[in-house]
Amino acid sequence: MSNPVDEKLEKAVKELSYTKFMAEHGKELTKEEFSNIANFIPGTRATFPGLATGFAQRPLMGTLLAPEIVAAPDGLEVASFPSFGRESFYAGENDIVAINAGRKSTDYAVTWNSEQLDAHAMDAPVDVRLARALAVSGIDAAVEALELARSQVELRKENSIATLLRTQGSYDLTGTSSYAACSNTTSWGNASATPIETVLAAKETVRGKCGMYPNTFWMSPLALRYLSVNAEVKTLLKYGSEGSFSIPASVAALENIFGMSIVVGSAISTATFNGAFSDVWGADAGLLVVGNNNLHTPKFAATFTSAGSPKVMPAYLDRRFGAEGSMIYSYVDYYKAFVTMNTAGYLWANAGTTT
Repeated sequence: MSNPVDEKLEKAVKELSYTKFMAEHGKELTKEEFSNIANFIPGTRATFPGLATGFAQRPLMGTLLAPEIVAAPDGLEVASFPSFGRESFYAGENDIVAINAGRKSTDYAVTWNSEQLDAHAMDAPVDVRLARALAVSGIDAAVEALELARSQVELRKENSIATLLRTQGSYDLTGTSSYAACSNTTSWGNASATPIETVLAAKETVRGKCGMYPNTFWMSPLALRYLSVNAEVKTLLKYGSEGSFSIPASVAALENIFGMSIVVGSAISTATFNGAFSDVWGADAGLLVVGNNNLHTPKFAATFTSAGSPKVMPAYLDRRFGAEGSMIYSYVDYYKAFVTMNTAGYLWANAGTTT
């Protein structure tokens, strides 16, 4: 049975949200219309009551690897963020303080960077006659159209982040390179491949370059497929202490082996309507230092956004389409993904292959 106190609180919050929204924006929305939009958008990235989202579709992992950070005020498209040096690793100062002597002072160098955000938008037209017909079945055509627009914009974001993380030039290539192109015996599907040794060595490469071990192991479904049945993994699970022997190895078992969280990007996309499906994350895999969504935490990449976005713009009637016209709903998001510390990651191209 639901708690009546909770129901009253929920009602009060909704009333407050609607009242605040009307006071701040003065849009021509009834409470029912406001409720429909608010239900379509269950989460918020920033304070824009009823018209903002901050959640990702389940198969998408881009913003898990490159956390979303609000780095520009609402209405502006230039993100500002700081970069730090290696001052937290500095141990050369003598910090012993003699009696009546002054203490040494620590310091850090901050470099502020500015980057231009991109505006991503998609219109969702709803024919007035179609909306009326669907309403008979209890279907809100506006919400369905907005969900389609949102899913396309979010999938485009996933593609953008995947492209960034799958590009060789995004990684540090000096010294021991943080990039490896797998082929022949190094491909994880090859019987001679030794991915456990490879991954552990890459962890040390990342630590040696940025001072931190990677905390996230991302991979495409193809990379997971071959890693989970690799001969080296089979042997470790069979004779090791990972619990019951199970092949293909589970994600949990692989996390125990490598000591990192594992995320798998299962998103697929098409380049044209009704075109062939392709894996957004290809056959690649990689290691990353993933920080939280604040400016100061070390991280390989971040998705900088503008406060108040994404937005669902006020609908308008376009009489050029449909016998009675179409209502046009617009979904808008301001963001851009950037590499913020190229030494904090490692990439294997085509790991999920046999040759």
